[in-house]
Amino acid sequence: MTQEEISKKLTEIYNEIESSLDEGFIYYSMPLKPDSGTRGGLMFTLENGKKRYLFDFPMFDSYDITNQFPPYSLVKYTFQKGHPIHYELCNSKMILEDIRLELLNNLGQILKIESTVKFLTKKELTMNILEKIVRVDNVIDRDRSFVSNHLLCFYHSLEKKIDKMFISIDESQFIVQTSPIIHGLTEEFIEKQEDLTLDESKLEDIYAFLESQNEQKIAKAIEVLKSNPNFYEKAQKRYLNLIQARLNNPNATLEQFADASPTISEVNKITGKDLAKDYISFSYCRDNESKWIVDFIGSIVKNRVSIEEFIEKAKLLENEDELISIYETFAKIAKIEIKKEAKIYTEGWYSKISNHLISLKIGRILFEKTSFDEANRSLVLKEFMFFLNISNRNSLYFDIFQSDYPNLTEIFWLLPEIPKTAWGDMELKLPKSPLKFKRSASYRIGDEGSWEVF
Repeated sequence: MTQEEISKKLTEIYNEIESSLDEGFIYYSMPLKPDSGTRGGLMFTLENGKKRYLFDFPMFDSYDITNQFPPYSLVKYTFQKGHPIHYELCNSKMILEDIRLELLNNLGQILKIESTVKFLTKKELTMNILEKIVRVDNVIDRDRSFVSNHLLCFYHSLEKKIDKMFISIDESQFIVQTSPIIHGLTEEFIEKQEDLTLDESKLEDIYAFLESQNEQKIAKAIEVLKSNPNFYEKAQKRYLNLIQARLNNPNATLEQFADASPTISEVNKITGKDLAKDYISFSYCRDNESKWIVDFIGSIVKNRVSIEEFIEKAKLLENEDELISIYETFAKIAKIEIKKEAKIYTEGWYSKISNHLISLKIGRILFEKTSFDEANRSLVLKEFMFFLNISNRNSLYFDIFQSDYPNLTEIFWLLPEIPKTAWGDMELKLPKSPLKFKRSASYRIGDEGSWEVF
């Protein structure tokens, strides 16, 4: 927008709401622009140092102005009767002040909020959040924050110069620490010194340290494993394929565990509502989310069976009955061994995820506006495809709508029942069959399309 267009728009907004503005009061609206679109922007005033949101205030549209700013921006609009509307992009100090006010509004039954945030920049920016909410009657730990989008705005306002952040607020104080320190704005992030006492004779205790999602404990566990070749080999068999898949590096080692360890959000993602009962939903997944799901599922299969051996044996077969028999042989081994491994350190994320996945009777795999390019390059994509029929011998149904094309791999043709596929606003794209004999696949294009045979 040109400055003239902005001025015209601001005048239009002012004229729309002027009758709702009271003399002597200052009103504010602070919409956020995350990676796309805008959020928030409800009108509020400040009373006794706290925000008072005006839920009945007439709606107005500042989208076009807010949207001209870069992603992860916080924009402040100021309104006063008889004065032009003022707007500005919030700097780091202003964002911190709005974080303080937002958190302060949540205090009451909540006595204290503490958030520890790690900004992770692998392929995409992600935040690993651990928030402790101290209430009058209990304490809640969770993997999200009241101000998650504000934290991303703050991070970008500092030109991505911090990697860790700690926030604590109660009625008497507001503490912000970062690593590195931002002089004049934050205090130095103080890493809590963990108790690293570990019974080195117990493999489960070592796994507990590895799966703690704490860098100090992970380093201690690796140190202990390196002095015990037997335990080191067992840990490799459990985790190495996942590490290599996560890092896209077939030469990665157990010592790189910390770089591949999942965040709390990732663990919750794969054990939550997107993978439940009879379906896996990749709908609206970002690249890193899709790849995490594929990486974990594929790695627990690769830990137990050789997918290349399965493919080579399948290529030699003469008919479908032989194929089903060999699939069931490999699947039975994988399922038994996955369950067996999941019995070791059951409190950790590895066993919890494994037990959750093996309990699914997968029938549907859903894609809607899904980013899947990174998952297509996973080192264990074929193993992921193999897993889909491991607990359910019925035909799978892939519903793919306005998404990156998933590479269904040659495993598509090697499952007991050939999956059905539906393609919404997309063309049919199936892999080549490696089999000597012919098999057919049912598909349709669009919700209203008729089923056809490929």
